[in-house]
Amino acid sequence: MNSTERRGDFALQVSGMSKQFSRRRRPPVLALENVNLNVGHGEFISLLGPSGCGKSTVFNMAAGLITPTQGRILVNGEDVTGQAGHVGYMLQKDLLLPWRTILKNVTLGAQLLGRDVKAAEEEARGLFRRFGLEGFEDAWPSNLSGGMRQRAAVMRTLLSGREILLLDEPFGALDAMTRGAMQAWLLDIWQEFGRTVVFVTHDIDEAVYLSDRIAVMGSRPGTVQLEVDVDLPRPRVPDDVSTAEHRAAIKRQILSVIHNDEAPVDPLATDERPPAGVATGAANGRS
Repeated sequence: MNSTERRGDFALQVSGMSKQFSRRRRPPVLALENVNLNVGHGEFISLLGPSGCGKSTVFNMAAGLITPTQGRILVNGEDVTGQAGHVGYMLQKDLLLPWRTILKNVTLGAQLLGRDVKAAEEEARGLFRRFGLEGFEDAWPSNLSGGMRQRAAVMRTLLSGREILLLDEPFGALDAMTRGAMQAWLLDIWQEFGRTVVFVTHDIDEAVYLSDRIAVMGSRPGTVQLEVDVDLPRPRVPDDVSTAEHRAAIKRQILSVIHNDEAPVDPLATDERPPAGVATGAANGRS
């Protein structure tokens, strides 16, 4: 998909963004340096790179949870640097609250944004069947399987009403069979609802299967070293024999950048995850 096909501007722009973290009694760490990324309306782009390269830090700044040392975040052309609430943000963990029913969980983000609760619940009830959760509206999170919990978390993020959805390794903790089913399901949901998706993953095959474009980050200080257009036809079929050679070529291109950039990572250098207490939905520091 051409990133400017639907409109002449971009849904999300990361412009010249750098981030330095201070450390007690240790030298500061430059986690990101001059990150640039333009995401078109309705585009599905994956952010791929080794552990510790700053992928989640990019998300935290795009969501307004932390402020870049340098650079800007623009949503629909508006500078929203350091401002929360402009995107929907889902982490690897579903973070469903155990004392709230599934219906109450999926409408939490909408509630925190000040939307009418009854209207949000009515909208949510209309989605339960499409999300494979019909009959579980009044169930507790502990009654759901891992895949069902992740679908509920995606629904909560969607119900935030934001055009841009940041999905940070949402299927990383699932078994291979469930993960494959969730990938296909996510593509269906993305195409049906027409949202803009930025997806963090360590899995090259997952990125190639899902994405319109892949941005490959190098080791710290992280920056986007390569952007690859995934010009495979949609709808896509996993392990499609007719596209195997093309997929292999894309994978080799990505691996060449990753292997040439390998560097040791200090696990104490940064904490890429959001600050304590941050959940998901529309990123606002509370949801």
